[in-house]
Formats: sequence, C-alpha cells, structure tokens
Amino acid sequence: MIRTLEAGPFPLDFDVASTALIIIDMQRDFVLPGGFGEMLGNDTSLLLAAVEPIQRVLAAARESDMLVIHTREGHRPDLRDCPPAKLTRGGKTFIGAEGPMGRILVRGEQGHDIIPQLYPIAGEPVIDKPGKGSFHATDLQQILLRHGIKTLAVCGVTLEVCVHTTVREANDRGYECVVLSDCVASYFPEFHRVGLEMIQAQGGIFGWVSTSQAFVDALAAPASPAAGPAPGTDGVLLAVNGTLMRGLKLNPNMLAAGATFVREAATEPAYRIWTVNDDHPAMVRMTDGSGVKVALEIWSVPPEGLAGILQKEPPGLSIGKVKLDDGETVLGVLGEPALVEGQREITGYGGWRAYVAAEKVPS
Repeated sequence: MIRTLEAGPFPLDFDVASTALIIIDMQRDFVLPGGFGEMLGNDTSLLLAAVEPIQRVLAAARESDMLVIHTREGHRPDLRDCPPAKLTRGGKTFIGAEGPMGRILVRGEQGHDIIPQLYPIAGEPVIDKPGKGSFHATDLQQILLRHGIKTLAVCGVTLEVCVHTTVREANDRGYECVVLSDCVASYFPEFHRVGLEMIQAQGGIFGWVSTSQAFVDALAAPASPAAGPAPGTDGVLLAVNGTLMRGLKLNPNMLAAGATFVREAATEPAYRIWTVNDDHPAMVRMTDGSGVKVALEIWSVPPEGLAGILQKEPPGLSIGKVKLDDGETVLGVLGEPALVEGQREITGYGGWRAYVAAEKVPS
C-alpha cells in the first residue's frame, strides 16, 4: 500500500513493504561525552538533539512492521581493518585508544554500542561497518535485496560524513533515499544546513528531505492502493517528461484524465531535451547517436483519457513511442524537431525537473 510523504524537492510516494528505516551510527562514541566525537573537540550535545525525533520515527516504523536497520562504525580489536589514513589524524591516534567507555571505535567496547534510547530489538539487523558508508565492506546490499527494499528513510549521524556517504552509495545502487532533517545531526550547524540542501538540489540529485513529523503522519495516514492500472483494467502506460509530472503545473490534467503514477524512469540513451520559451520542455529522439538518457515519469492512463491529455498539450508536442533504459517501450510525449530550433537545450540537466529546480524556473 502506498503512502505519500511531504518532502522536498517534491512529495515522495513509498510503499511500507518496500521501505526500510536505516539509523546510522547512533553510538555512544559519537553522541555522548567522553567518546570519539568529544575527543576530536566537538560538542556532542548537538548530536543528542536528534535522539527524540528518531525515537518517534522508530516507534512508528516498528508499529508499521517496516524493516529497521541499525549501523555501527568500528573496527576489529587488532585494527587490521582500519587504514592508516583513518587511524591517525593530525599526527594523533584516537581509534583504538583507551577512553572512558573502553577502546574508541573498537567493536565489543561499550562506546562502540548504540545508545539505549535507540537500541535494536530482536529481528532488527545491525550492520557493523569499518568505513563511513554503510554499503562498504558490509552485507547491507544483500539484506535490502532479500527484503525487496526500494526506498530508504535515513536517520543518524553525522549528516555530512556517514549519512551523506550512505545516501550517495544507495543512490548509485538505485535506491530512493529520504533524509529526515531533524533525525540527522552534525557537530557543525552550517554543515547540517548545507548537507540537507545538497541532497535535494537539482531536483533531488541524491534524494528527498523531509521531517520526522511528516514521516510519522504519512505512516498514520490511510494507505492508497499501489499505483498503476487496477487488475482487469487496460490502463495505457504513458511516459511524461515535463509539466505533466507530479507537482508541476499541468499535472492536474493527468489527474483529471484518471491517470495514476506508476514509477520514475529514464529513457534509453537516444534522446535530448530543450526548454521551449522556459514554459515547457520538448524531448526529441536523436537519430545521429548523440542521444542520452532523460529522466521522466511513467503513468497509467485510461484509454479514454489519453485524447484529453493530448488536446491540452502545447502545439508541437505529440504522443509517440518512447524506449526506456530497461528495454521497455511505452507511449510518451515527444517534441517535433522543428519545435526546438532556436530554443535552449537543457539536456545537461538530465531532465525537466532538475532544470527547473536548478534554474528556479516557474514550474
């Protein structure tokens, strides 16, 4: 069942069954006085601010039977998995040194463990990672694949280091990531602000940003059936690449036609895209080998609604066949080559949504 999460740069539809909550490195060594974070000269109280919002999200996720995953950064007692570049900073060695909670960032020590307020319960995997990213040298990918996970709700510390690294790793592996802004923290307030901006920049280059309250509210709201044609119906799959997409100005035309969102997608590398008077895009199939992938959305449209959508499209746009990067061919909105003569090409942005976000074009 589908929920809609209010988020930036636009709402995120997610299915609880294919979503995991991942809580990154809420360990004593990072968030409590006397640990690794404080030994580096940081104010750990800034990280503790994230604990209460994470508690609320964790409770809601458990209530919804969502997969919950915890991570801990740390090393073998012999430090064979800690490279010299990480072991020593500024001529000083901290990892493995004795601290108030045992050897710092060493597995099995008190400081390495997760704080009691967020402690895992039976059935929640704990990923012990030697690096900043949660995928590097761990079995996280295998666990996510085993559970059919497509979307990650990300919490933890610190935003600019382990959270950002994990989100970028996940994005490269095809996962949708939403970072809950009050459930992540940094020792540096400016890093927190900029880190969140980077995630949702350019139309969501790494993912989405939302809040703990929005996430809890989305889980509590009535669920909608999974998007796409209902069993026994003959919905037509339509690829849209511009103002018909979710949250943009002509999307009401899709909804009025009875269309339902299916998924985000991309074309095969055979298309380019232009902005027509900064009002709407035109995607053109290239026959000279210069095409690239263009981001778009797939919608299911009742056959009787297809003509109405086309009638409301600007002149020069029509519906033709579009081949996706997974090999599937669907109908899609295409521009005529003559339409883009003298217009600004925006192919480098990867799609219309990224273009309007980057250039702040009214959408």
